[in-house]
Amino acid sequence: MAASRWTVLEQGMKEETGWLQVATLKGFQIFRGVNSSDYDQYINLYQTLSSDVAVHYARIIQLLSIAHRLQELVTCLGLEARYDEHLETILKLQDDVNTNLQRLLTFRDTWTLHEVMINKLEYWMREAEQDLDAMSAHSVTTGGNMRQFWELKAQYEVHNNIHNEAVTTFESAIKIIPVADEVVQRQLNAELEKRWKEVANRIHGIQDSLMQNISAQDVPLNNKLSALEKELQEIKSTLDDIHDVIKYEDDLDLYIERLQVLHDRVGNIEEELGRLGLLSSTETEKVIAVLSTADELDMHLLEELEELTLQREASEKLGSDVVEQAVINRQQLETELELNSSLLQNADELGLIVMELSRPDELPGIQGLIDEYQLVYKDIKARISVLKAECQQQAEMKKKVEEVDESVQVSTLRFEQDTAVQVDTLPPLMRLTSRDAYLYELEAALRESSQNLDCLEEALRCPTPQQVSRSHRNSSQLSKLIATCESKHRTDQAFKYFVD
Repeated sequence: MAASRWTVLEQGMKEETGWLQVATLKGFQIFRGVNSSDYDQYINLYQTLSSDVAVHYARIIQLLSIAHRLQELVTCLGLEARYDEHLETILKLQDDVNTNLQRLLTFRDTWTLHEVMINKLEYWMREAEQDLDAMSAHSVTTGGNMRQFWELKAQYEVHNNIHNEAVTTFESAIKIIPVADEVVQRQLNAELEKRWKEVANRIHGIQDSLMQNISAQDVPLNNKLSALEKELQEIKSTLDDIHDVIKYEDDLDLYIERLQVLHDRVGNIEEELGRLGLLSSTETEKVIAVLSTADELDMHLLEELEELTLQREASEKLGSDVVEQAVINRQQLETELELNSSLLQNADELGLIVMELSRPDELPGIQGLIDEYQLVYKDIKARISVLKAECQQQAEMKKKVEEVDESVQVSTLRFEQDTAVQVDTLPPLMRLTSRDAYLYELEAALRESSQNLDCLEEALRCPTPQQVSRSHRNSSQLSKLIATCESKHRTDQAFKYFVD
């Protein structure tokens, strides 16, 4: 018995030693070639490697169990310590693989967020460049494109925040994994940054021209008061027109920036009116009247700004649980629809069968029901698609206020749950579901428990049980033998039986 176990142990450890050497080198080589376009491929490779490590970890644990039992039968100094090195090696490999996998998942989330923001910036810059080409400082000053320009300014402020976050996420992603195409990506970012600065400079240039016109010294007082009063009326008209239903966080951000732009414009007018009041005493009453209108409008803007800012802060504090629940509800609806989709998709064929089996006077009613079910199916499918798009958009927004590490930890936890420890009876790199892996574990545990109980019964049937000393019964060897049983109930029975 000892000789056969020794043969199994030596052969098994030889195979595991060779695999460990190859796997360690493979894990190191895989991580060196990651770039920004194929990280998903490397994530799949590391997930496969992690599953393979779990298989071989279970195999080494089983071989160590054989070594412990062999130590009970023969005296071999350093046997357990010799094979414990393999356990330390695979544990280190497992830690390295999981660490690299987590870094890849973190990089994926960060880089995906970066690409989403870059796409938004590029799309908006194309629109902004076209709008700026169609306007100039003179055309805006004369009133032709005044409202269009200030709307563009509000959009710029929203996208400036996106621009700053895109720069931050890019640097964060590069710190997580120095990708092989970092130089290329930095060149692309530099080109985008150049375009962004050009758009920003053009907007700021037009804005500066408008501010200079307001504070121009060579304009008669009456004309300037009339111009300021006209601009206040334009601001009030704009405020009345921009009220809209806010569905998404992007809409809220844009609306707040619109109000902020209007508030800044009113502030500049108030500042100029204050200066005019000091320069002239003849037009004091008119200046006070216009200033009163500006103050009233400014108070209204401030109240609305404060209310919406509080609303945005409250929305950000909700966390990701609302979005996650919405995604779960949408997935449940989609699953239920798929369960019935085969019937609904084949409604025409089923309708023909039903009509053949029905009476002629029932055919119009049956045809109406079939048409109604098809319309309901298409409507539900369309609404689910809309919900899916909304959930995805909400999830992207929540990522802006959440730590990326949290989402990575959730992804890693889900992966670990779905790739449970596998037994050595499976071929390497075979992927299992949680249920299959659990069944294999139970099967292996039962076989192991049965072998251990056979060993105990064999020892108990020995004709000279009195030769077994009490110290031997209390030794760590007995604990190791009993501990290998996966079933606590059988282990307790075996221990009680052996001691008695």
